Amino acid sequence: LDTGQNPMMDVDMVAFEQASSMVAVELLNEQALWQREQKIREQLLDDLTMKRYSDEKMIIQRGRHLGIDLTGKYCLFVLDADSFEEVLKSDVLGTDEARVQKIKSQVQQRVREAFNHFGRPSLILDSSMGVTGLLEVRQDSDVDACVALIDEIIGELGKLNASLRFSAGIGRVKQGISHADEGQREALLAMRAGRGLSQ
Repeated sequence: LDTGQNPMMDVDMVAFEQASSMVAVELLNEQALWQREQKIREQLLDDLTMKRYSDEKMIIQRGRHLGIDLTGKYCLFVLDADSFEEVLKSDVLGTDEARVQKIKSQVQQRVREAFNHFGRPSLILDSSMGVTGLLEVRQDSDVDACVALIDEIIGELGKLNASLRFSAGIGRVKQGISHADEGQREALLAMRAGRGLSQ
């Protein structure tokens, strides 16, 4: 095949196109693996807080596989938009479902990124316009650092969308998987109490 160009350039172009395709496929595979791991992590946290397990050893092993020591100390936290339904009804966000989903995605992505860089193992479960999370606690200062990080996230979220306010709550430090549901209830109560105080 004579294209009138340098034959080496044609071969280089084909090689480049093939390499680009291989990189794109690899990136898609990595993204699919990451999404699958996120779903597994979400399911573990959901199973813990809903007490959907019959064998504690099995759920502890699931946590260990994901880098979470469920035999140690941890705390649960929740972060959610205040009066989200009222904000939607007031038409501040508009009725554009795509915009609402984009905001939800931004909120949940920001929380995930922050806790991925936090330096302590955690599980994050998407819920409504926010998240529920479990943070492994290795030292007392971890809880204070978690509170500071959540405050920082809430500040950033307020800048992203001024029409939404966010609140958070953190349950007391627990040890043993049988207390995860209690930790979530405490976090929800703390969040609701904080909303009542701030209004």
